Amino acid sequence: MSMPTLAAPDALLAHHPLGVSTGFMSESRGNWPQQVAQAWDVSPFAVELSALSEGELDGLARYLEGNPRLPFRYLSIHG
Repeated sequence: MSMPTLAAPDALLAHHPLGVSTGFMSESRGNWPQQVAQAWDVSPFAVELSALSEGELDGLARYLEGNPRLPFRYLSIHG
């Protein structure tokens, strides 16, 4: 059985796997613009907008209907 080859260090440096879920942002829960700004501060690469309760889902939908600027490379919605 062969072992997988590790990627070259340059390839690893070019890969940016870090992203953030807004689910941990309890102090700004329901304030989607603030959560997006906080997520951007952690990583401009990827974000998961997380509505963790039914009550948050309508607010997230309204926020997204306004076509906010979401400059992340990857965006995930969790509701």
